[in-house]
Amino acid sequence: MSGAVAKLARPSGMRNALLKTIQRNLVGATLFATVCGSSWYYFVALDRKKAYADFHKNFDHDKDFERKLKAGIFQFTGQIEAKLEELESEVKK
Repeated sequence: MSGAVAKLARPSGMRNALLKTIQRNLVGATLFATVCGSSWYYFVALDRKKAYADFHKNFDHDKDFERKLKAGIFQFTGQIEAKLEELESEVKK
């Protein structure tokens, strides 16, 4: 029985099957990653970049500071107001 099994030829499809499967999977994974990365860049990143640019183009830092100062979110609001009054008095002189 074992002699009969030893005489059987190996199927040609089995030769380098793992190597062919790994190569196919690597090519497929590379293509998939390229398509996904490009899609994310064009549909998400560019829109986000444009939104940030529009926001910062119209953003007024002084107005935002005054809004935060009036809201009282700074820890030393009293000291800031005193310093602003001191600066205003120096400018008037």
